[in-house]
Amino acid sequence: GAPIAMLGMIGGLLTPALIQSDTPNAQMLFLYLYVVLAGLFTVIRMKDWWFISIPVVLGTFLWVILWMSTSYVPSDSLCIGLFLIAVSGTIVFHSKKAMEQQAPESLRQFSLFSSLNYLSLGGSVILMSAVAAKAHFGEMEWGLFWLLAAGGLILSYFNQKLYGFVPWVSLGMTVLMMAVWNGMPDSILYTLLAFGLLYALSAYWCMWRSNNPFSWALLCAGSPFLYYLLAYGKFHYWFTDKLLFSQ
Repeated sequence: GAPIAMLGMIGGLLTPALIQSDTPNAQMLFLYLYVVLAGLFTVIRMKDWWFISIPVVLGTFLWVILWMSTSYVPSDSLCIGLFLIAVSGTIVFHSKKAMEQQAPESLRQFSLFSSLNYLSLGGSVILMSAVAAKAHFGEMEWGLFWLLAAGGLILSYFNQKLYGFVPWVSLGMTVLMMAVWNGMPDSILYTLLAFGLLYALSAYWCMWRSNNPFSWALLCAGSPFLYYLLAYGKFHYWFTDKLLFSQ
């Protein structure tokens, strides 16, 4: 029953802490954690034990935080980024399947699905931001964050009620990261263009195809304005070799 599944969850998430190693391996750790999470969510969906899902996600994300605080090296960014994308995709898949197979019978159950997706997708975006900052905003980290942002936009288009918050969370974290980033001017320029075009064009396209165009219109108008302010701040002193946000 459910108590055995909860014991399996606790044992599975605690096992890496019980293994001593002189050479910590991020690839092995996060591959193991993903297998544990994927197995648990398969059982959760089959048995309808969704009350276990939140602790599973929290425990999984706690390992990311612990690794970032203790054993992180720049080469781990790709592994962690792919892990966060895989976790988000797995949770979206299972929660979508559950809602398709059996419509929520009460507002409380739907609220649990909403909380689960808010936690997993919002948490993945925030943790990926932390990874990018830890790696001093390298191209690979920006690329992984761009993929997460694009995935959030796609999910929001297909289910705006459940995933409509994701583009706003990723937009806010992108603006915050770029505001504190003191990179090379060319890198900043190309990154601004990549994210500005992603949000503006995607929101414009969705605005004309959505049953609720207001939020897409707001994103379409607001994101270019925010990126314009960032570009002005970063390149206002372009010809004097100064950046507004640099220290």
